[in-house]
Amino acid sequence: MACHAAIDSQILRHINQEVSQVNRFSRVVRPMPPQYHAHQIVSVNADGMIEFRITHINRMLAKPAAVVVATGTYNSKTGELLLKDDQSGKSITASAHPLVKKKSNT
Repeated sequence: MACHAAIDSQILRHINQEVSQVNRFSRVVRPMPPQYHAHQIVSVNADGMIEFRITHINRMLAKPAAVVVATGTYNSKTGELLLKDDQSGKSITASAHPLVKKKSNT
C-alpha cells in the first residue's frame, strides 16, 4: 500500500535511522531494538483520506509501553502525507514536523 511506503520513507526512516527495514520486521534473525517508532492506520474514509498515528514503543520496560507521538493523514488521491503540529493544530509536511526535524538533527 502506498500509504505504508510513504510513512516508512518520509517519517520512520528518519526517526528510526539506526534500525534497518529488515531489523524492524525480523524478531528471529535480528531482534528489534528496545526502543523504536512504528505506525498504525486509524481510519480510512470514502474520499481516500487515511488517518494514522506514529507511536514510540519502549520494550525496555517490564511491560512494553507504546505512546502516541504524532498523528497524521495521507491523501491516497494526491499522495500527500501530513502530520499534525500539536502546537499550532495545523497539518504540516512530515519534513517540517518537530518529531522528524528533531531526530534528523541529532
